[in-house]
Formats: sequence, C-alpha cells, structure tokens
Amino acid sequence: MPINKKIFIISLSLFSLSLLLFGVYNLSFKKPTEIIPPAEIKTPETPIKTPPKISVAPITGITDETALSPTLNSEGNAVKYYAKNSGRVYQIDFEGNDKRTFSDKE
Repeated sequence: MPINKKIFIISLSLFSLSLLLFGVYNLSFKKPTEIIPPAEIKTPETPIKTPPKISVAPITGITDETALSPTLNSEGNAVKYYAKNSGRVYQIDFEGNDKRTFSDKE
C-alpha cells in the first residue's frame, strides 16, 4: 500500500475519533439551556398602538399629464414630477392646484 494512502487513512481515523470524542464531551459537560416556565412570560409594559384609520376617499389624479418619477418635495406638501411630453419639471400640491414650473426644456 502506498505511503500516501496510509497517511490518509490514519488522518481520517484520527479526525473521526476526534469528532466522536468532541461529541461525547459536549453531551456530557454542556450546561442545559434555561427554560422559562409559562407563568413567567413577561408582557410588554407599553400598550400596543393601534394603526391610524385609513381614509375611504377615492383616489383622484392631480394632473392629466403623464408624470415620470413623482417625488415629494422637501416639506412633504407637494409632488414634483417630470412631464415627458413638455420636457419640464413641475411641482403641484395634493389638490391639483398651485402648479409651478421648475425647469424648462432648452
């Protein structure tokens, strides 16, 4: 039998023996996990918050143009969007009023 095969078999045997002894050690000396009895389960101190009521008003469009990449403005009270047909960026409030042009196609 070649020497490489002997070394492999001996190494494999030592590795298997090490795994077996490690498993026996863990089973013998491992501390059991602490189980909380059902009576000691703590409930949260603060009450659970109920979500706000959702409006049942129908969704309406604020512009007739095709809006690309609509985003809220920094104050959160209007929508900025790009109109592909005109090539301009607009800002419009949530009611569809107060439409402002921010950029022009040049």
